[in-house]
Amino acid sequence: MREGTDMSHAVSSRMVKARRSPEVNSYVDDLARQMLEVCARYGVDHPAKLAPLIKDGTVPSEDVRRFRELRLALMEAATENCVPSRNTEWKKSFFEKAFAYDKEKAAELGFSELRVEAHPKAQELMDAIYNRDPRFMKAHAGGGTVPDENTIKAYWQENCADLPFVFGGSDLFLYRVAEHLLSDTIDRDVDTTPQTMTRSHIPRFSQAEFVLAMDWKEFNHEDATEEAAAVSPQTRAMFKRLFGQEGVVDISRDTLNRRLFSDHDERVPSERAIKVIRDLIGPGQDPNDYELRLMRVDEYVRVATSKEYGRKNLWTWLDGYARLSDEHRAGLVGGNRQSGSVAGISAEYRVKQGRNTAVRLVLSRKGA
Repeated sequence: MREGTDMSHAVSSRMVKARRSPEVNSYVDDLARQMLEVCARYGVDHPAKLAPLIKDGTVPSEDVRRFRELRLALMEAATENCVPSRNTEWKKSFFEKAFAYDKEKAAELGFSELRVEAHPKAQELMDAIYNRDPRFMKAHAGGGTVPDENTIKAYWQENCADLPFVFGGSDLFLYRVAEHLLSDTIDRDVDTTPQTMTRSHIPRFSQAEFVLAMDWKEFNHEDATEEAAAVSPQTRAMFKRLFGQEGVVDISRDTLNRRLFSDHDERVPSERAIKVIRDLIGPGQDPNDYELRLMRVDEYVRVATSKEYGRKNLWTWLDGYARLSDEHRAGLVGGNRQSGSVAGISAEYRVKQGRNTAVRLVLSRKGA
């Protein structure tokens, strides 16, 4: 049976290869060669055999990232018959395309389609603040420069008026972007051994995306009747499955990380997350190409108006962390109308849990 399967795959591969241009075939072959070189460094001869070594921590993070970048590039080149390196927009176009998923199962699990539109002008501002562009900075009384909220607000009103003003109640968020104090990962942070940040988080407004998102409606956290109407039985069952409780609130960031990832820093999904991903995408796809995660700040802001986010006294955990003065990581939160609404991007200790902080998960392609 195995031999027949391999033979069928080989014939299919030859047919696909014949339909591609020589340039693309050469590019695909080079990507495959580079992937095998990474595999060979760890004594395996096939990409599938590298997965357990990634999971148990044998493969260093830099090689894990390189391997995943190569796999993503290979998928794009093979399916789109193009050479991504010749097109700087290839990643953006790849992530915004709809992926196949089981619509009936998604509805059963409380997920629905969500398209997040790109906003290049918002990204230009993010990049300018991150790079401390003098146009958006002002002198600080204590020395140095800090983000100039007035200049930033004027830019936003002129170029991003279709989005909520993300900085309206959140000077601290601006400061954290400018000072590179936002992190993608925890970096093994625990109470006794804080770690130096290894990977900065920069909001990605320029990246259009297609995701599946939990579709419960935001509610006032002290109103049990409103909550009951906003959170469907399907969503409650999904939370019971993932977190052992039916409500979408009162879950700490540390609990989220443990339940969704076996290794959060390397974004290695947990077995329970993999099972949910398999259910959502259905057969014939690799669950390792997808990620079940929290919504990012830039995603939350871009869909806030259409999804009516930020109108209740409810915080939502968002992907990414703020690096505190003692080097510990606090999880990003946003959306509470009493603290700036969508503009009030803040951070909470990862052990914090309460009825005023909720969880909304999305399924995205890995790397989105």
